[in-house]
Amino acid sequence: MKRVLFYEPIREHEVGLLIESISQSASCEATVDLTQKSIALTTGVIFIIAFGKLFKVDGFNEIVSELEVLLGSYSTSKFFPIPFVGKVVDWFSGRKARLKRIFNEMNVLFQEVIDEHFHPVRPKPKQDDIIDVLLTISKKQVEFCTVVITHESITAILS
Repeated sequence: MKRVLFYEPIREHEVGLLIESISQSASCEATVDLTQKSIALTTGVIFIIAFGKLFKVDGFNEIVSELEVLLGSYSTSKFFPIPFVGKVVDWFSGRKARLKRIFNEMNVLFQEVIDEHFHPVRPKPKQDDIIDVLLTISKKQVEFCTVVITHESITAILS
């Protein structure tokens, strides 16, 4: 319950930004894309809570939208009983290349966020984000642990 209450100001701030944005659009009599606004609200809250900051990466929303489209569409390799046929169709359609490109872009983004947590000039937040927690677990591991958390596994968890 403490953590939920701790994050309340973040949620209130992001909702305030949403309301302000809609108010500005309404005063200009402009149309409002509620889908885009709700995605911005959700990503804002989740990113600040999980990563300690809001991503202002150019094209990030487009990457997420493209990923949603790809994950929501069918993969031919899942429908053909002969695996080779489906993989070839996915390769020719460009699905495999798009998934690989999006994965690499997200991987670079998450690696940058992890690297930022190692900067000595980074201010210590009031509350640890998920990366701080995973890095702390990684540092405190003992040799006889069956599960070892590495930087690669932290990136995989974020993905």
